[in-house]
Amino acid sequence: MSNILNIFINNCIEEINIASNQWDDFFNNHNLQLTDILQLNLILDELLSNIIRHGFKDNLTHKIDINFAITNDDIFITVIDDGIEFNPINNHNKKEIVDLDSIAAGGLGIDLILHYSDKISYHRMDNKNFINIQKILNKN
Repeated sequence: MSNILNIFINNCIEEINIASNQWDDFFNNHNLQLTDILQLNLILDELLSNIIRHGFKDNLTHKIDINFAITNDDIFITVIDDGIEFNPINNHNKKEIVDLDSIAAGGLGIDLILHYSDKISYHRMDNKNFINIQKILNKN
């Protein structure tokens, strides 16, 4: 069983569901805890939907790369797109997240990504956005 998974989707919201089946299989094959799976799904859904909805100024098809690497303690995710330059770490108004039940719809996607990621970084290279996420895995 490989500790690496690479998924490629087009900038179409419907493709997130297709990709989520692939990464859910990867998470389950590596026996991730349910809490980690739910948080990773939330991170990925928010990140990809933001990229697809706000990242492209044209109506052309664009490829988004989603790369996973898992170790005994962590999962590393890199998302690469050729959309407009946007650093999600620096370009938002931070909101306090107490729990998911208290969140109103809309406007908290980046905060959720930051809240459930243990480490996140961004850089732009060759007209592409690179978002790197690290999540420490629960061992219970």
